[in-house]
Parts: sequence; structure tokens; C-alpha cells
Amino acid sequence: MYFDGVMKIPFATEGGHTDFAPRNEIEIELFRYLKNIYGHVSYERILSGMGINNLYRFLVDIKKVKINKIFDEEIKKHSQPQVVITQKALNNECTVCVDVFNWFVSLYGAESSNLALKHFAIGGVYIGGGIAPKILNFFKNKNFMNAFIDKGRFSNLVNDIPVKLILNERATLLGAAYFAFINR
Repeated sequence: MYFDGVMKIPFATEGGHTDFAPRNEIEIELFRYLKNIYGHVSYERILSGMGINNLYRFLVDIKKVKINKIFDEEIKKHSQPQVVITQKALNNECTVCVDVFNWFVSLYGAESSNLALKHFAIGGVYIGGGIAPKILNFFKNKNFMNAFIDKGRFSNLVNDIPVKLILNERATLLGAAYFAFINR
């Protein structure tokens, strides 16, 4: 958001379509895997419902991690595989599914601090949407904040930025509706 002298105005963006920036060797492999499938690899291919399944498929198909075959068949057959992966992770039924979400929040933390740096959002970062509230416990572990803070010489700056998770899954829609209402 920026202040126009009268009110705060949100930035309209399509930031999810920005290029994915791998941070290590396994993420370089993930990039190559997704590039072969999609061509352009954006953060939306990773930090979304589709991304949850992409991370899972990469670990199972490319990294050959051990998986319960019955779970894998259930995930493959489901019209929304991310729902099954999420449920298995939340219930701690599937180690790979838990690994997916630990990795997912790490990637989310890295990209969140990228955006904080790009917008110099020293007042705070607020994470909204439908996925984050459902996986709150994964955001509470150290993976998100460790990745958020891992910005080399700018680590001290991002370490001081408050990060808040919006628990109302509809907050972003409510905010957009309010903004449209006051500007009609």
C-alpha cells in the first residue's frame, strides 16, 4: 500500500506470476522440473494449491522419496490433490506431505521477504488468502521466518519487519469489496 496524501491505496499486481528464484540445489532441480512441464516457472506454480501438488510430485517422481503407495494413488485420483496432501500433512499421516508443507512455508517466507524488500514494507507484511490459515502450524515453525530473514546483508532489516498472518480466509475479498465500495 501507499499513502496518496488522503488515504492508503493498495498496489494492484500479478506478483504470483513473477519468476521463481531458486535458493539452493534442490530448488534448482525443482525449477528444471517445472520448466519442463510449464515453460515459465512463476511463484504461482509453487505457492498455490497447484504448487502444493507440484512440490509433492517433484519429491515423489524426481527425488524418489519413499511414499505410501495407497496414499499416492489416493492423491493421484483426487480432483484436487492438494486437499489430500494438506489433510495428510495436518494429520501427520504422511511424512512426504509434511515435508511438502515445511518446504512450502520456507519458499513462502523467502518470497514474502523479497516482496517486503521490493516495496520497502518496513511497517509490516500481512499474509492473506485461503491456504495460510489452514496450515497455520506450519507457519509457526521456524521454516517460514528463517527463510524470511535469510537475505544476506539485508537480514537485519527484514528481521525487524513485523509479519502477520490474516486468519480470515475472506479478508482479501472483503478488503477489495470495501475499497470498491468507498471508491464508487
